[in-house]
Amino acid sequence: MKDWTEEMLCKKKSLGIEIQLDEAFEGICKILPSKFQEEFKKHAFIAGGAIYSHYNNLEVNDYDFFLDDVHLVSSFIAYFKDYVQDREVGNCLTGMYNRNTICLSKYAISFNEKFQIIIKYIGTPKEVVSEFDFKHNMFSYKYGDKVECFSEWNSLIDNKIHFNEDRARDICGIIMRIPKFKDKGFDISKKEISKMLIKLSENGFDDNEMEILENINTY
Repeated sequence: MKDWTEEMLCKKKSLGIEIQLDEAFEGICKILPSKFQEEFKKHAFIAGGAIYSHYNNLEVNDYDFFLDDVHLVSSFIAYFKDYVQDREVGNCLTGMYNRNTICLSKYAISFNEKFQIIIKYIGTPKEVVSEFDFKHNMFSYKYGDKVECFSEWNSLIDNKIHFNEDRARDICGIIMRIPKFKDKGFDISKKEISKMLIKLSENGFDDNEMEILENINTY
């Protein structure tokens, strides 16, 4: 009888969530104009917390879709900016599109607070996900494909936060997010926090870090 390693078991179980992830693709494509749907399925991938949540039978708050084509991102921005109002809600321009709420920010185009097309970070799954903050989020999925891992497979079954030490941006934002993950039942060690502080010390504060600190009440 074959001895299954923890990694092999995680890979096997990840096959069971592909249908749910494909349903998320179908869900957002029902909102998008038909002229974009085929291209979206070709160039988009889901990454982040939704994969971890599905794997662990947790409620999925929203889906983050990233794109590997800068021209498609530009097309989405040009198309949907006509549907948002001048009125800002937080850092977002809001509006309606075919009975769906839409929010346009410098980071994403969001629909019904359920689906987000990320417009700030563009690239292949490896390029984008390798810059994610925590290892349990470092997985991606393309339509009709398999879940891809960019950290360790056992991160999917771990409720402890492990910092991605290769990440070099928005360290302040990462630290500010720790309470949110604690509220979700995650734990974090002093060692992992020290890794974040060391990385922040190495990189210093950039303009985005200062913006986060100056607007702390919004985080």
